[in-house]
Amino acid sequence: MPIQLNASQVIVVTQGGTPVDTQDTVAVTQMHGDMLGGESAFTFSRGTPASNGFAPSSARSSTLPRFTINATTGQWSSDTQSGTLTAQQLTAFNNNQRALKNGVEALVVGLGLIPGTIVQWT
Repeated sequence: MPIQLNASQVIVVTQGGTPVDTQDTVAVTQMHGDMLGGESAFTFSRGTPASNGFAPSSARSSTLPRFTINATTGQWSSDTQSGTLTAQQLTAFNNNQRALKNGVEALVVGLGLIPGTIVQWT
């Protein structure tokens, strides 16, 4: 589910006066979760929707600030802002991270990459 930008945030990249790229959408393009350290980081990129997906822009202005969240305290930061998640936001974030972790572990066991028995994180 990408983020459709407000009209004032849309960037049209031109080359020789001709528009070659319209960056009207933003999506998470990189995720890193340190489950032991309790920190997750996300990188967003500008681009355009493409057949139920996302096409990142090749223009240099396509990457947005990195966003980090401490999964224990709920403190978050970007290059320009910081704050603390509400208790409800932190619970939802941790539930999503736990579901992702459980899903990946189930996948690697199911594929036979790591033989063993799955124990769900709760």
